[in-house]
Amino acid sequence: MKKRTTLSMLALTIGLMLLGLSFSKIGALFNLTVAASGAALPAGAGICGTVSAYTPANSNATGVIKIAGLTYVIARGATIPAVSVGQDRCFSFCFNGEGQITGGEGFSGYNISLVCGIVTSFSKPIAGLAGSVNIGGATVRLAPGTYLAGQDQVSPGSNTCLIPDAAGDLAGPNSYFIQSPSHKQVRIPSIVHGKTFGTNSQDDTFTLSDPTILTLNSDQASVFDAGPYTFGRNVTAESPKVQGFSYSTPNSTLQALSCTESFWDIVMEIASSGVTDGDMVTLNLLDSNKSVAQQVAMFTIQNGSAEVTKLHPDVKLLVNGMNSKGVGQAAQFLIPAGASGTRTFPLTLVFSTSSPAFMGCYQLSVEVKRGNNIGTTTVVIENIVVKRMERPNDRQTNIGLGLQTGTIGWYPSGKVCDFICWPCQQKQGSWLSGFVYCDSDNDGVKDSGEAGIANVEIRLLNSGGQVVDTTQTDSSGLYKFNIAQPGTYSVMEVQPTGSSVTGDGKDAAGNCGGIVGNDLISNITVTNGVECANYNFGEACGTTTKCDTICWRSTQFFITNSRYLPGGTVLISGVNANNPVGIQQSTNAIRIALQGGSGQMQKLNKEFVTAQLSLAYSGGGGSPVVFNTFWSPLSCSGIAFAPVTLSNGVTLAPNSLLDTLVMQTTLAIKENRLNDMGTLADIWKLLNGRCG
Repeated sequence: MKKRTTLSMLALTIGLMLLGLSFSKIGALFNLTVAASGAALPAGAGICGTVSAYTPANSNATGVIKIAGLTYVIARGATIPAVSVGQDRCFSFCFNGEGQITGGEGFSGYNISLVCGIVTSFSKPIAGLAGSVNIGGATVRLAPGTYLAGQDQVSPGSNTCLIPDAAGDLAGPNSYFIQSPSHKQVRIPSIVHGKTFGTNSQDDTFTLSDPTILTLNSDQASVFDAGPYTFGRNVTAESPKVQGFSYSTPNSTLQALSCTESFWDIVMEIASSGVTDGDMVTLNLLDSNKSVAQQVAMFTIQNGSAEVTKLHPDVKLLVNGMNSKGVGQAAQFLIPAGASGTRTFPLTLVFSTSSPAFMGCYQLSVEVKRGNNIGTTTVVIENIVVKRMERPNDRQTNIGLGLQTGTIGWYPSGKVCDFICWPCQQKQGSWLSGFVYCDSDNDGVKDSGEAGIANVEIRLLNSGGQVVDTTQTDSSGLYKFNIAQPGTYSVMEVQPTGSSVTGDGKDAAGNCGGIVGNDLISNITVTNGVECANYNFGEACGTTTKCDTICWRSTQFFITNSRYLPGGTVLISGVNANNPVGIQQSTNAIRIALQGGSGQMQKLNKEFVTAQLSLAYSGGGGSPVVFNTFWSPLSCSGIAFAPVTLSNGVTLAPNSLLDTLVMQTTLAIKENRLNDMGTLADIWKLLNGRCG
């Protein structure tokens, strides 16, 4: 393959046509949404390019394959058939939760470099900080400070190809995105169970940032935003975006399929327009081979209602959250639904939490089977409750407003199910993780504010005491091993040295048990699908610098949620410069400040008020995480900028403490230093929105 230099979108289109590789063929080639049988399938990643390096994996070590200038790790025990260095190849890969290849197949290349798949996460590169995009499980890092053509159309759930111009494992400025044609998709708010903060912590539910995505297997269906005109649904500024789908084609079946998940509850409505008697709406949970594992419910439309034809014995159906319905009973079409005709009250399918039937990992299938009449059947799923497991730092980073109590709380983020993709199916993975940290009080417990130690070597040993893997701690002191086979393991720390570490500390076993020795924790029983966490190694340290951060929310987040602002105080230039007042008493002034403006004072108010609300959301000055963030360098929040000197002679840089930035901003407001306000606003803008 010739090395690709700058290539315009037009040139790419022409080149693909000459090669006989149209955009639609790319989609079919990598089975991004549909197999030959026509059944919608979850996506892996399709990758084409020159293979410039290849080291096979074996049962004891990971491997490496470098394609189109990008390097991918091959999980232990995984095999890729027919690979040789120097050849042009295309591959259909599956990836595990660590972004390692777990299997796949290869076929002839097409003289072009590209990575295609469904986007699951995307962070844009900024000055001094690399971005990344996860396409079908493959993570590609993007060079700092670059703008990639087409990136404004990239979002979770989009079917996307990246054309990489890669060097040093970074996709550079000549890379760009194209949106592959895909079958239509419906985005549904995902809800998870969590806890409110405070001494009287309560169970609550929270909205995840990533929606559940249903992919439709027919372009004849219509996808729409559920609002007053499309579905008779009242929408406010605080309402989550909800989409629905309609199907009109007679004598045919539409299927909407999700990725693999572990489900709890589903809230939905069915609507009818025209003649739809005999139409059926069925919800199934599918195994990885696409067979029906559990039939959740079936509704048959007749006589102006959706009659319950089938209902799983471990599922309870509630109409409008109150009235229970069983097989043979009906939910009437009573509510005007705009262009969708009339609809039912909300139908809540409550899965029994103790039923073995729902303890696995499934794909949700929603089918609409149409009769031979002229009419339209519509389905809107208001939300889906999914299961999540707690991961380290969830209580500090995943913070939001509880949907039931309206108070601040936290929620777990760990997916119960690994991503299962076709054509290869990966087994559910296991993990073994922990921290190396400065144990300031030498109690063997990693407390909030006790800093992690980076670049410490950790070794994973099997039951025979042989080293099977090694890794190093990241900037937070975290290490993590992906365990391919259940069994008994040990983790060993190579004692760190350096000016900050003054001696050895206490170590501790985590949730899977084990025997604690000196820099060795042994007899750890790892079972399939479990994360064994908090196998921590404490160290005695000298004076160290804290390195904490909070969830820095975006301005838009607070505009959207302005009716549910946290408690605390706020300082607004031009409003209360010398006397911070309560947030709840300043709602109107806060809303005005968040709108911003062209003036220096308006710019600073927008960014500084946003930041103050983020601090209040994280617990305010009395919260340990906020206290530690105040005494941490700005770089700990992931930002970088050239040092700037204010008019009073104070220099701010990435190694400046957050406390210094707050103090200088407060002084600039109190002294009405307009010349400094724009500079300070630019720094706060780097912080705001870093977690949504």
